[in-house]
Amino acid sequence: MQLIRYKSWLLFGALALAAPEVSAKLSVDPVPASAELNDALAAKRYDEAMTLARREHEACAAGKGSDPCVGLLALQSDALTAWAVDHGDFDRDEKGEGMALRTARLLHAQVNRLKGFDGPIFASAFGNLGEMLSLYGRPVEGEQYLRDGLRYNIVRAMEFQGTERLSDAALRTSLLRLTRNLALQGRNEEARGYLAAADSLLSTLAMMGSPEAKRALPDFLAVAALVPGEASGGAADYVEAAAGYEWEREHNGEGWDPDDWAAVRGRLARDEIAFLARSGNMAKAVARFDAEPDLLRGGRGASRLEFLTRLGAALVAEGRANEGAPILAEAMPVVDTTWDRSDDRRIDAHAARGAAILALDPGQHADAAAEYRKAVSGAVARVEAADTTEGLVRAVRRYRPVFEGLLGALPPEAASSLTRGEAFEAAQWSSIGETAATLAKVSARTSRSDGPVAEKERFREEVRASVASLNREIAQWLSVPGSPDTDRELLGKFYLRDVDAVMDEMSTEEIAAIDPAYDQLVKPRPIAAERVQALLDKDEAVLFFLSDERGTSVFVLTRSGFTWHRSALTRDALAKSVERLRGQIKRDLRERWAGSVDNFDEQLAHSLYLELIAPIETSLGGATRLMTVTPVPLSSLPLTLLVTAGADTQKPQFLIDRYEISTLPSVSSLYSLRCLLRPAGDRPAGCGPGPGRNRPPSQTILFAAGDPALKGHSGDDRGIVEYSELFQRGIADPARIMAMPSLPGTRREIEGVRSMFDPGQTIALMGSAATEGSVKSNPGLANARYVLFSTHGLLASETGLDGEPGLVFTPPLAGAQSDRDDGLLTASEAAQLKLAADIVVLSACNTASSNGSAEADGLSGLAQSFFYAGAGSLLVSHWPLDDEAGAEIVTHLFAGIEKHPGAPGAAFRQAILALRAKDDTSSPAVWAPLVFVGTTDRGVR
Repeated sequence: MQLIRYKSWLLFGALALAAPEVSAKLSVDPVPASAELNDALAAKRYDEAMTLARREHEACAAGKGSDPCVGLLALQSDALTAWAVDHGDFDRDEKGEGMALRTARLLHAQVNRLKGFDGPIFASAFGNLGEMLSLYGRPVEGEQYLRDGLRYNIVRAMEFQGTERLSDAALRTSLLRLTRNLALQGRNEEARGYLAAADSLLSTLAMMGSPEAKRALPDFLAVAALVPGEASGGAADYVEAAAGYEWEREHNGEGWDPDDWAAVRGRLARDEIAFLARSGNMAKAVARFDAEPDLLRGGRGASRLEFLTRLGAALVAEGRANEGAPILAEAMPVVDTTWDRSDDRRIDAHAARGAAILALDPGQHADAAAEYRKAVSGAVARVEAADTTEGLVRAVRRYRPVFEGLLGALPPEAASSLTRGEAFEAAQWSSIGETAATLAKVSARTSRSDGPVAEKERFREEVRASVASLNREIAQWLSVPGSPDTDRELLGKFYLRDVDAVMDEMSTEEIAAIDPAYDQLVKPRPIAAERVQALLDKDEAVLFFLSDERGTSVFVLTRSGFTWHRSALTRDALAKSVERLRGQIKRDLRERWAGSVDNFDEQLAHSLYLELIAPIETSLGGATRLMTVTPVPLSSLPLTLLVTAGADTQKPQFLIDRYEISTLPSVSSLYSLRCLLRPAGDRPAGCGPGPGRNRPPSQTILFAAGDPALKGHSGDDRGIVEYSELFQRGIADPARIMAMPSLPGTRREIEGVRSMFDPGQTIALMGSAATEGSVKSNPGLANARYVLFSTHGLLASETGLDGEPGLVFTPPLAGAQSDRDDGLLTASEAAQLKLAADIVVLSACNTASSNGSAEADGLSGLAQSFFYAGAGSLLVSHWPLDDEAGAEIVTHLFAGIEKHPGAPGAAFRQAILALRAKDDTSSPAVWAPLVFVGTTDRGVR
């Protein structure tokens, strides 16, 4: 347990400031409950309390009407909600809503009609409805009700004095409910704050020796297990709690009933095992069970059911399916009647059951797929319920094993066209990342550039910017102790942040009501294979790769064909090969000054080609233009450098020699790029009817900025600099930026490209003119057809500090830096630019690179930001870009675009081939870092 901490009480005080103004009492006098009902609730005999409350409420309403009986309805709702948490809701109607949720809705509606205020009744009305919505897998919808319920309980707590206030169980329950809700949404940082406040209350009770602390601890730990981090201590809290109970039993045995002690200790042990399995520590969960197998015979309700399903999943994961399968089989009949379809516990239980079936008999694909389909159904509902891009991506990451499980249960060799389409859809759900979500959002926004939706979206973006600014100020304030005045200021900011979040949600709801089609467009979703095929030309193909623990699926779609191949190359094996090739490339870059560029392993690159590309080449049907979708780990390796032949010769052949290759953030982004980001008259027939892009009239063909005025020695590449090396309190240090290496090749690059176009239609900011402020404020940027940034790239810190990638420009004078201009255009600032460019070239280092984690998106936040700003396609780099070679590639690229304005992908290929043809730039380390992100055909015009 944690002691009372300063920050948790700051949060508690912030909540108090946010409490609503209420009148002293209701305009009616609520009829009190009977002593029997109060006793049943106090003893947590919720089955008895439900019956008593219903009878007393019905009798009261028959004689007095609804308003005076609202207190009895609140107690009925309390009992039903508590029962539902442990056992699941019951008596569901045609909408699938059970008695507890219906009663909570009725209570909330009735309270909203009353005048005045009664703390317990109002807290129940809002808190119970929020809790039930969370229980039904709708935590986003339930969050605001829980926040309101917490505020009403704060008002209640303020009415008490001294220790009585600190021991208020209702307040603690409200804090834990909101903690659980936020944890279900994956918002662990926020959840930890509320958990800390509940921890402080409980710690105070424990130090006072209150017996309530013992009774409340299991509930606290059950919620704490959902929130990883310092506030909960993880599974250690269970061990600590068990030891604490043991000590109490030994030293104060007269106060403990032995049966009660056994039940409490058993629940803690089962909860610990469930927590370990839920958090991915399967081996520890199994080891804990092995130490006390009798736990299988104890427990009851939803707590026991989760224990059984989590334990069964852990045993299967640890190779003991013969033990785990019977446990899951025992639990499954109750799972579907206890938990809602989109409940995480039900989703995970069906996924574990599917894995158990395959583990016992790999040939039972049909039975395993049936279980996984149930899990996928709930997972899709959870993903689609996400209201924000961030929430959607978190949900996809959470349920990725479920989608991949279904994929593994559907064998390609026996797949019908229907099954192949099902696998294709599951693979797409699994691969959705931040860039795909960003591209869907900007495409939807672009297609609704005028009208009420555009107005609401602009309002929402302003709110987001305001919230981000406030959060930065709060973070800076928390770094140093404050005075009473600043305490008050901080609390006000907490409240304002909360208000803005509510306004943001209201905006989302209003947009969905105004334009339901927009609400569908704004979220990336799988696209059917036949829809993809309708968008392709006869010489085009989409190659979609997805690796998991069983192998790598390759989906090939052409205008007339759809093939699914599965390689035995697992995600881990592929990741090792990719990392090995990237390591060799890095070594070539380090040693090129000595003339050594012979580290690249052509044989390994050829083996990847044989495993991933060769088996499906006959399915390409003569296609020469490939659009590839490559989630991690393949996303960090350009496919252009796969060796197709001659790996043991002096001049091997690469994939770029055979095909024009581009990258797509997702399969669905093909629709976004070809249908929503194009003028209506330039859309393929396969798009069908619908809005296109309204392109502003352009007076600028090229907008270029780079060659910042830096004083460091002339650099060979466009630098890699860590975020933590440049920043002080959130603003870049001009002196440190100024000391970075100068890049003479960037000026030659910009001047060479500029010379290809009419001087009156180009803007080039170089040297001292290439400042961040001048880029942001130049009106030519918004309507330029081509945008080129040629400078240093900045990597987000890998040291644990908060940071983001960016592009370096000429810094301001020391002391003159500001948020508007500090010499660094960060990803979040790039997202606020307004672009209508066919292509944005980020001619700098690592502008494509993700952070390298297993869950990372294939493209960096910087690339995503330029898509969000409105780019139709991107040219980005996967590793340090040679200054001379970068200039040559970009110059060749724009020369090709000038000759064939609608084919940037083809121009990019020719630029690479020209570089490869020269001996001094023939190494993949030099010519392969850049990748074209977009469609292979005509650019957006």
